[in-house]
Amino acid sequence: MLASISLFAVFLSASAVSAGAQDSPELIRSHGDANGVVLVNVKAVLLGDVSLIALTDPEPAVHALRGAGLDEWGREGRGPAELKDPVAITWAGKDLLVLDQNQQKLVSYRADGTFLSSRALGGVWANRVFVVGADTVLGTFTLAGSAVVRLRGSSADTILAFNPSQDQLVLKAAGAPSLTLPQPFAALDRWTLLPGGVVAHWQPEDDQLHFYNIDGKPVGQATVPAGDVLVSEADREYWVETAIPEDFMGRRVFEPLRPIARDRATFPRLFPAVLNLLPDPNGNVWIQRSVASSGESWISVDRAGRVVSEVELPVGRELLAVGREELAVLSKDEWDIETIELYARPSG
Repeated sequence: MLASISLFAVFLSASAVSAGAQDSPELIRSHGDANGVVLVNVKAVLLGDVSLIALTDPEPAVHALRGAGLDEWGREGRGPAELKDPVAITWAGKDLLVLDQNQQKLVSYRADGTFLSSRALGGVWANRVFVVGADTVLGTFTLAGSAVVRLRGSSADTILAFNPSQDQLVLKAAGAPSLTLPQPFAALDRWTLLPGGVVAHWQPEDDQLHFYNIDGKPVGQATVPAGDVLVSEADREYWVETAIPEDFMGRRVFEPLRPIARDRATFPRLFPAVLNLLPDPNGNVWIQRSVASSGESWISVDRAGRVVSEVELPVGRELLAVGREELAVLSKDEWDIETIELYARPSG
């Protein structure tokens, strides 16, 4: 009998501002099946000055796209340079740092794929990684909640800690493992790390973004702009399809839970004010307002809460990363073939 499984990772969806003043960004180029680069199960993207780095689950895990060139590395395995469950990647100066959730380790490579080092996390479960100077910042999670943790040398210090959502949905069906999730589109703690080591954090039922330095001390706050967005029928189906995993250990054991989720889940009338946060190289914060089924909408705000730009993506796209000149967006076609599309970022 399969054991009960609780999903620790928070469902991250995209968000949309009220229709009106948003820009439809211009598609510049794309990477994926059409140009001979096959990307499967894209987890994260990094935008560099002359390259795009994509992290995927099957081997090779790391794909460095430089103009017409392509370098790939990251064999599957349990050796020091190998990866089992890569979930996040970040720049560490000119090098790359990959977080392997399954093996609870960090693996460092040069930008050409040369292995540098591997660091065990000592039983810490993490799903996000950033680097600020000599510090590594992790997003960690346990049954008791999640936290932002700073690694400095051999020490690990908690910058912020968040309680788990109390509004849980427990799904059970014969022949399937049980699954525990936050209720659809629940208001959950959201955070990201801005350039310079400033943590931006939004907590449920708060109209403020709070900013903290790398030591966890408050350094300011800003009002989150209003922007109520209705949850549509397409959004509800999107949640069912994306929140419930397609398979577990190679088997589609969760399928019986989908009709139960459609029947039992409590969908809100409106999306929360913040569905996700992404950092901007300029120091601003990008705020999600709705999900890809509606056409993701985002606003960019500065540290004073002023709206710098607004953008709405085509339906079905998910914003992965913000660069100085481009937005990296994940697209899937009807056959689930994945493409990374690069759009010109709006002015501001």
